[in-house]
Amino acid sequence: MKLRTALPLLLALTAPLMPQCASATTIDFESLASTLTTYAGPIDGPVDGYVFSANTWIVDEFYYNVRFHNVPYPLSGDIGANALDDAPIILSKQDGGVFSLQNLIFSSWDTASQDRQGTFTATGYLNGVEVASASAQSAQFNWSTLTANFRAVDKVVFEFNVSQGANTYPFSFVIDNVNVSAVPQPSTYAMLLGGLVLLGCTARRQSHNKT
Repeated sequence: MKLRTALPLLLALTAPLMPQCASATTIDFESLASTLTTYAGPIDGPVDGYVFSANTWIVDEFYYNVRFHNVPYPLSGDIGANALDDAPIILSKQDGGVFSLQNLIFSSWDTASQDRQGTFTATGYLNGVEVASASAQSAQFNWSTLTANFRAVDKVVFEFNVSQGANTYPFSFVIDNVNVSAVPQPSTYAMLLGGLVLLGCTARRQSHNKT
């Protein structure tokens, strides 16, 4: 096979794999704004290729906090995701694959002027085994950042443990700007490596024939 023939073939074979190697995503829930008929509602289906557990709702942060309760939340955007009934939020990929979690912002959630205080925790799992964990304290009436740096997980569980304040509504915490990336499977690397080997052998053979 000639080099000029092998190169386009290699590119054609590996092109579908390229998005898997560099597919960083910030899940900010803004694409779901049009699905809301009031200030909150359930997430209907995957978001940016990721799936959230059934207890996860989206909420219009500005409308809910400022209009109803005059709570001065600095907003990252209008839409965030909430956990119902103090249950954890579970995040996974739509295709069941492996991904990394870099960071996200979170806040405690209350309907009154008294903010709930506590610890927000993210726990990463791979094939049912816990492989990573990170936690951060909530800031009163403000967003906090959790830096996770989970490199290879297929499920992340987000939880909020209250240390001060009471929950007066079914929502327990809100998350936003979840930064994730798909992690290529070993088969992806194997195919890329195989293509490079093929290209190298073709180039070497042509060079040998010329001499």
